[in-house]
Amino acid sequence: MQDHSNSSTEIRRKHSKTTNESGAPARKINPRRSTHASRESRLTDRDAGTKRHARDWSAAVPPGPEAGAASDMQAPYRPMFSPDAVEMRFVCGAFGERGPSTAWFRLRRPLVRGEVASPLQRLAAAADFGNGISATLSWDDWVFINPDLTLYVERQPSGEWICLQARTRIAAGGIGVSESVLYDERGRIGRATQALLVARR
Repeated sequence: MQDHSNSSTEIRRKHSKTTNESGAPARKINPRRSTHASRESRLTDRDAGTKRHARDWSAAVPPGPEAGAASDMQAPYRPMFSPDAVEMRFVCGAFGERGPSTAWFRLRRPLVRGEVASPLQRLAAAADFGNGISATLSWDDWVFINPDLTLYVERQPSGEWICLQARTRIAAGGIGVSESVLYDERGRIGRATQALLVARR
C-alpha cells in the first residue's frame, strides 16, 4: 500500500503559504512596492514637516506701536540720531535692559533734507538698531559695534512704522551676531543680521 503521508504534508505546507490564519488567500508582498510606499511615507512626513516649519516662521505681527512704551533712552549728547531723528516704542523689553526685545521705529525727520525717505531707507534705518535694543552686555563697560548690516527683504515695507524682534549672541574671542525679524503693521517683511565687534571700553 502506497504511503501518502508525505504528499499530504507537502500539500498542507503549500496551502499554508497561500492562506493566512483566517483561511483567506494571503497577499504576496512586492518588495518594490513596499519600498515605494515607504518612500512615499517619508516624503509625506517631510512635506508635513516643511509646512509646520513654514507656519512657525510666519509668526503673527507683534502688538502694534500704539501698544508700545516710549523709549526712555538718555542721549549722551544732542542732537543724536535716536531720539532726535527716530521714535522708538517698546512692546517687549526696554532700552538698556539686557536680552531680546521687540520695538517699533518711526523716522521723525527726513534722512536727507527736502527728500522723503523711501520704504527701504526707512527699513534700513530701523534695522540698524537690532544690536542696540538686544544688548547682552553692559553699555557702560562694553562696546558692540556692528561693522555691517545685511537685510533680507521679502517684500516692500508699507506704512511709517517698522518693528524689530531682536536677539544678540556673543561668542568667545570678541565676536557677536545680532539677528532681527522685521515687520510692518501688515506682517513680516524679512530679517536683518549684524556682525558685532565686541571690546571693553
